[in-house]
Amino acid sequence: MIANVGIVVTGGAVRLTASGLGCPTVPNCTEDSFFPTPELGVHGVIEYTNRTLTGVLSLVALATLVAVWRDRPRRRDLLGPAIGLLVGIPAQALLGAVTVLTGLNPWTVMGHFLVSGVLIAVAVLLFRRSREPAGVTLAVVPVPLRLLGRGLLSVVATVLVLGTLVTGTGPHAGDPDSPRMG
Repeated sequence: MIANVGIVVTGGAVRLTASGLGCPTVPNCTEDSFFPTPELGVHGVIEYTNRTLTGVLSLVALATLVAVWRDRPRRRDLLGPAIGLLVGIPAQALLGAVTVLTGLNPWTVMGHFLVSGVLIAVAVLLFRRSREPAGVTLAVVPVPLRLLGRGLLSVVATVLVLGTLVTGTGPHAGDPDSPRMG
């Protein structure tokens, strides 16, 4: 969960510093170098740091899955989210590559951001479930409060999607020269 938040923070740094194309090629940073070169300046370092954390995050997800798999009794309620993270993180990296290769197309930028939110939600779910005892869990939250929570989740998801749409059409989509949606 912490590693997922860390990569979102570096992703935010990429966006706020207009470093989205700091490394203009994928998987290398430049056509001739895997690492950022001095010509790319700080933007290359920021983008490269974000990419590097994807590898760290993937290793954390793998270690988490191994720990869940080895845990006895095996908990299916943890296995699904652990697999989801291990599959979702490389998928997110591929979406990041598409985002770079499309020159920061606002639709791919939007998807890249929103998938990060989903991955964090899965990580929080995994953490929360891991703190509960194994076996059948009983709902202790009253039905009206559960419904309110689901409604709030729907509203928050809608705000996030609409917020990314607005940002993609506005003045700050990660690079001053990137295309806008509208």
